[in-house]
Amino acid sequence: MKKLMQLTFTLLCMAIMFASCGNQVDKDIAKAKDYMCKANALSEKAQAGDAAAMEEGKKLVEDMQTWMKEIEPNYPEGSENAIKFEEELKKVMMDPATACATK
Repeated sequence: MKKLMQLTFTLLCMAIMFASCGNQVDKDIAKAKDYMCKANALSEKAQAGDAAAMEEGKKLVEDMQTWMKEIEPNYPEGSENAIKFEEELKKVMMDPATACATK
């Protein structure tokens, strides 16, 4: 459960730290949305007592951290693309139910 909360926090931090360009922003937002939806689903399973969800959550956090390292060079701080990425990610974070429902 703690790892899943870290994942959500990490996604929020990602909005502040990264930026992108053109279609890459859309692709990265879609990927972040996918991670968030998976984390939400695993959180629900864990709360229902599914022990396997915790292991899946750990793997998800590892995958997400690897992805973040891969995309970091594409997001120079303060760039126009960074601002766009941050704005789009904030929208997703503010309404995760809608974001996950429209996958």
